[in-house]
Amino acid sequence: MENIRQQPDFPQDFMLKVAQASGATHLIYGTLSDIRTRENHFKGYGIETHTINYDMDVIIKVVDLVAQHTVFSNVYTGSYNERRPVSNAQFDKAIYQNLMTAALQQAAEELYEICKPGEKNKIRPTPLPQNN
Repeated sequence: MENIRQQPDFPQDFMLKVAQASGATHLIYGTLSDIRTRENHFKGYGIETHTINYDMDVIIKVVDLVAQHTVFSNVYTGSYNERRPVSNAQFDKAIYQNLMTAALQQAAEELYEICKPGEKNKIRPTPLPQNN
């Protein structure tokens, strides 16, 4: 990347140059786009609970480096619920990791379905041009 960035014509055709330098035809990347929380409280029948619902949206894109454009994009939402008695001071310290894992698992399942060989294949590799 550093060698490509230092070329005098950067950023012209930088995706194609990354493909040629690395041999990769596609790049997958994600962007955290939103994180939300909702709180619910219940008190009655001799019990009291506190629930926090966490949601996180991640945008996943697949870029065809040779064709130099995005070939797939979707938003995935990871959700996590934390229920506890109000007096309980223990919190899950891995909430962000749980949210990211949930969102990326959805992305991985969909990407597998659209990339595997067969009729449902929506992302096909573009052959690298020959270097002269």
